[in-house]
Amino acid sequence: MRIGAVAERTGLSLRTIRYYGEVGLVEPSARSRGGFRLYTEDDVERLLLIKRMKPLDFSLEETRDLLEVLDGLENPATPAADRAALAQRLDMFEDAAAARCRALREQLDVAEEFAGRLRAQHDRHRAIAADG
Repeated sequence: MRIGAVAERTGLSLRTIRYYGEVGLVEPSARSRGGFRLYTEDDVERLLLIKRMKPLDFSLEETRDLLEVLDGLENPATPAADRAALAQRLDMFEDAAAARCRALREQLDVAEEFAGRLRAQHDRHRAIAADG
């Protein structure tokens, strides 16, 4: 599929998709005769994985590393010893993602508590204004 369809499916901008290609995260699988980038379902899934990593503040290097791990695990030619090492690295990414989710939940709790305090202040001042 062409880049416009990929952008629509992933919710990523054309510029972002092109950037990911430039930095080697997701290269188009092919080019049309006219030079248009062509992407496969696997490319779309790869883009969606990258998109999911972004809110967790994974760096470009961490993203690249995870993609290399997944590529190695997907490759049937990867030796068993290498698979074991890749699986350990994948475990580290899973742990990091879980820790980042916990941190985000804590931030959300603080933000919700703050918003509740603001609502209470607003309600208090509205009640004072109504009495006055």
